[in-house]
Amino acid sequence: MEKPTGRGLVTQPMQKHRRQTAWQVLVPFFVVTAGLVTLMVLVLIANSASGSLEHLANISILWLILPALGITGFLVVILIAGIVLVARITAWVPLAGLKTSTFVYQAAIMIHKAADSAAAPAIKVKEIFAGAQALFRRKKK
Repeated sequence: MEKPTGRGLVTQPMQKHRRQTAWQVLVPFFVVTAGLVTLMVLVLIANSASGSLEHLANISILWLILPALGITGFLVVILIAGIVLVARITAWVPLAGLKTSTFVYQAAIMIHKAADSAAAPAIKVKEIFAGAQALFRRKKK
């Protein structure tokens, strides 16, 4: 069933996509975010009794460094995958180019042979006709 909206018609697949987006992306994101905030609050409550700000500073540095390390690690993995992909493509391209040029060359040879064989009867008739004309010209002289 299609429902008109300000952005056009909302089809059933689009509604299904929005539900899947909510359950597969947004809900896990908010659950993880809420868990991290809860964990931070629990750490603050546990350390508020001791009153040590130095310990909290060390924990906050960890909270700042660990996500940066995770993101950097992910980007390094993407970089390595890109390098491997480019290396495989550059190894594949010359071979594919050689195969393609060989195929085109063989196709050109076959096309020339087909064109020559198609024109051969007409050329043979003209050759016989030209020979006959030359023969009659010699007899007249």
